[in-house]
Amino acid sequence: MFHETQLNLENDGWRCSVHTGSGRIWSRHGKLLTRAFSDVAEVARELPDCVLDGELLAVTDAGEISFGRLQTRAGRGPKRGADFTVHVGAERGGHAQACVA
Repeated sequence: MFHETQLNLENDGWRCSVHTGSGRIWSRHGKLLTRAFSDVAEVARELPDCVLDGELLAVTDAGEISFGRLQTRAGRGPKRGADFTVHVGAERGGHAQACVA
């Protein structure tokens, strides 16, 4: 499901590009991240076709952004029972927005 919310991005994530039509996610260095962030890719496929330039962010159940939790997803994919979700933060019109998985 797609939700929109405002965030204060503090560079606590990984830069990424998301192709919404295909649901593919790449790092800024060109590494394919779709498998590790399959939950985000699934939501991205539901959006109109475009490319988002933003950051992958791990947001805890308490609403805090955690770089350490984001690192636990690298190469592993979503885990059941995790105390965080991964979002794509992107800027639109000078305001940070989030695509929430």
